[in-house]
Amino acid sequence: MSPTDTPHDPPDGIDSGYAVFPKDRTTRVDDGTRLAWTVLPAEGGGERTPVLAVNGWSCTDAYWVHIAPALAALGHPVVVVDARGHAASGLPRAPGRGARGLRPEDISSERMARDLLAVLDETDLHEVVVMGHSMGVQIGLELDRPDPDRVAGLVGTGADGHEPVSERSERTRWHGPSGGGASTASAADRAHWGLATIEARDAFHGWMSHQ
Repeated sequence: MSPTDTPHDPPDGIDSGYAVFPKDRTTRVDDGTRLAWTVLPAEGGGERTPVLAVNGWSCTDAYWVHIAPALAALGHPVVVVDARGHAASGLPRAPGRGARGLRPEDISSERMARDLLAVLDETDLHEVVVMGHSMGVQIGLELDRPDPDRVAGLVGTGADGHEPVSERSERTRWHGPSGGGASTASAADRAHWGLATIEARDAFHGWMSHQ
């Protein structure tokens, strides 16, 4: 590995002035990038469908300051991840001036989706509702390509997401109230996933109504 390919890790505490949720866990993904993340545990006993919060480009976890705790209080574990190149998460190499040290594939939405799958693999959470803001919406769509069974639903705001898969699988799946199409999921599963999707959506709307 040449010096230019040495993973670029931010210094400890770099996000101390603005991070809302301290990142107490890290994952080193396959290209060497270190990702920082945490889990807000579900409150009140039994757990509902987990929620994965995905930040927008150049945004911090402050977007979830009211939304994530509200979901945890309803019984949903919430995973909050710093995207690569953001806050306490690193990059596969030093970006250099004008990011000349990076390649497009280093920071593509597909790459960031694989990052999130690596984080999920280190939790005991298999299926999540993806709650995305801006760029996080497209990343949520990209999660459906490599591992469709991991995405139970998608709640997005502030983005124009584009369907990344040119040919959909014959197995259509239910993605919450606005999903559409036939589903192979049971009625009980659809109700369970739908509750998480609806509650994440309502947490968004409740927060936005007070801005």
